[in-house]
Amino acid sequence: MKTRKLNILMRYPIKWTSYTVMNNFVQNFYDAVGPKNFATGFKMNYSDDTLTLEAASGFSKEWLYYIGASTKRDDGKHHAGHFGEGFKMAALVAYRDMKFGITMESQDWRLVVTQADQIINGVSEKVLAYDLFFRPYSDTSKLILTGVNDDQYDEARGTIKSFYYEENPRFGDLIVKNDEIAVFKSRSNDSGGVFINLECRCALPFPLYFCVHQMVIDKDDRDRITLSVYTMQRAVNLVLNQLDSSEAAMEILEAFSSVWLTLKDSKRRCSWNYQIRTLIELVNADKKVRDRFYKKYKDTLIAEIAPFHHSNNNQRKTAFSWYQLSSFRNMRRVSHYFTVLGIKDLYTLCEENGGLERTALPDDRQSRRIKILEEVASKYFSHIYCYEKLPTCNVLVNKSTAALGEAYTHKTDRNIKNSLGVKVVSDISVIYLAKEALDSSSFYSALPIYIHELLHQFGGDSSTAFHSMLFEMNRVILENRRKISEYAKQW
Repeated sequence: MKTRKLNILMRYPIKWTSYTVMNNFVQNFYDAVGPKNFATGFKMNYSDDTLTLEAASGFSKEWLYYIGASTKRDDGKHHAGHFGEGFKMAALVAYRDMKFGITMESQDWRLVVTQADQIINGVSEKVLAYDLFFRPYSDTSKLILTGVNDDQYDEARGTIKSFYYEENPRFGDLIVKNDEIAVFKSRSNDSGGVFINLECRCALPFPLYFCVHQMVIDKDDRDRITLSVYTMQRAVNLVLNQLDSSEAAMEILEAFSSVWLTLKDSKRRCSWNYQIRTLIELVNADKKVRDRFYKKYKDTLIAEIAPFHHSNNNQRKTAFSWYQLSSFRNMRRVSHYFTVLGIKDLYTLCEENGGLERTALPDDRQSRRIKILEEVASKYFSHIYCYEKLPTCNVLVNKSTAALGEAYTHKTDRNIKNSLGVKVVSDISVIYLAKEALDSSSFYSALPIYIHELLHQFGGDSSTAFHSMLFEMNRVILENRRKISEYAKQW
């Protein structure tokens, strides 16, 4: 027997979980046999408190002497990780903190992890050490860990799933693969992950596994910390940039269905719009695939209206209001990018089904009633609004519209406030009232609708300032209800 001391103090300040320890032990065997042979060339056995890892590949014991030394420095193409101290640090933590017995053997040698005394500048220290023995030559490598409990064994089994090999239990059907990338469906059908440099580095909120075999990771360290969302998306993009199959793109696009629409107020940490757009372009490149997607989803999806596609924001609002009350409301809204695949957008569907306002100038009776509303507004509500001249009021003539009134607003930068100190944020060029609101019996409903639309110069329906003005409107109506009721006689 011979003892080999390592330049690693036993009190070296490193804290690893048992999962990390097991992962680093297994990684040595993964690198020894490679991803193509890992499923058949690696074995793990557990009996009582003894865990044995075995691979049909040998290596020199000298690779286990030096920090930074590694058999992974030959070509870098088929190895997980990028440092060589995995075994040494795992052995230190397992021996010192987890109280494992550790025996490693390969070729004609066997070593047992231990500790030894070392004098450093006159101070006695303990260092990590190996007791070395000879054995009959064999290409088989074997690691024997004693003192392992059931939970630690389960973690060791779990680490096998963290390395890339096609037989990985996490992987379902293969979607696409070449020498540099691969995409698999997830067996769990709810979540997946991203494999970078042959290790699973982060979870993915889609039932897919994206695998990039070579990728430089900024500020990575040997502990393989969980990667940022930015790095995760960069890896996904590397895969998509190599994708040339419309069939594969459609499978991936369908797996991304949970992010087919990302709203502005979404609480998601990131947007997947770039990836969705890239996949849609790939699907669109093949007419047969595009037609298959359209046939499958044309009756269940509605695309959002593209930004700036319709300059009239009021019509956008009308289309959405119509959608919420129409028979199409159970159809799922998706990104406007899907229109490329033939999916109708909300505006088009609304227009085809008569959901957009059809307007007209008021007739004589309607004009007379509008003048009554204007007179009441000027007499009782002029302290609320800020109009030099009240906007034109016309009529909505189709009953399919959701609203009884509509104000056509335009953002303004005029620094104007009303008598209550509330700032004007929009100019209003024209107001529309539904023809039902101008019926002979509708005065008491027409008045609050009309004032409501006038007050939109202070904000939209969800605006706090707008709602404060509505409270003021209601107060004025209640305080002056008897005087205002006189106008109902003229109506």
